[in-house]
Amino acid sequence: MFRKLLVPMDFSAAALEACRIATELAQSGGATLWLLKIIEPSQETLNLEPMMALGAQQMFHDLDEQLLDANHTRLDALAQTLRDQGIPVETTVARGHPQDLVCRLAEDQGVDLIVMGSRGLGAFKQLFLGSVSNYVLQHASCPVLITRAPGSEPLN
Repeated sequence: MFRKLLVPMDFSAAALEACRIATELAQSGGATLWLLKIIEPSQETLNLEPMMALGAQQMFHDLDEQLLDANHTRLDALAQTLRDQGIPVETTVARGHPQDLVCRLAEDQGVDLIVMGSRGLGAFKQLFLGSVSNYVLQHASCPVLITRAPGSEPLN
């Protein structure tokens, strides 16, 4: 039924549950999992003072590279665990805004299903912060399965 499943991964309990469910779907249907880790731009790095000392710029660049390397390592470790179970896995680490990148990668790669966790922000926080899962649900070019962390309470 599904050939390619996209799993956005922030390593939260909800994302790990989404990965568990996607793994079961992949095992039962022979699908490939595509794990996506997105590094969001931070205000600190987006608003660097134009006159900032070169040393500080180099420090931010070095920290950014360390963050990128750490995320590759963590995602690759998860991918290897899944491969050891016989599941074909692709990985991508990208920089940008999660809602846009999830939808774009799903469309560009011909993804059949996005399986993602919801952090369960609640209505008030979603009003101000938005919801990546809600955005993806509304804008993705394929079906979306949204999961919650085990033991999380339903939103009222």
